Amino acid sequence: MSARTSFLAKLIGLFLIAMGLPMALNKADMVAAITQIVHNPALLLTFGMITLALGLAMVLGHSVWSGGAAPIIVTLFGWALLAKSAVLLFLSPAGMVSLYAIVRFDDFYYADVAAILAIGFYLAYAGFKPATPTL
Repeated sequence: MSARTSFLAKLIGLFLIAMGLPMALNKADMVAAITQIVHNPALLLTFGMITLALGLAMVLGHSVWSGGAAPIIVTLFGWALLAKSAVLLFLSPAGMVSLYAIVRFDDFYYADVAAILAIGFYLAYAGFKPATPTL
């Protein structure tokens, strides 16, 4: 695994763990906060611009489609950020509210949190795991 992939796996993994743990412990507060964000067009625009910059940086800086699961997951994470930014920037505020209702975030909350933590722990493990020497 390249140094860039290792760094990004550590960064994304620790970020997902740091976000997933409080989400697991505070469902009501997190759902309320996300619901408020979805209903705030200024925040959606701000988050759209931030995720656009992060997504572009990831896609341009790490487009690795081979070498194991970790590099591919890191690459897919960048593309997912880019797709999220497109949704945030191009969908109308009313469309975001409708999408939020369709996704039923509250109903699948713990499944989402479990996926976030599983990916986070895997990427952190892969990023911090010592490289195996090649002979």
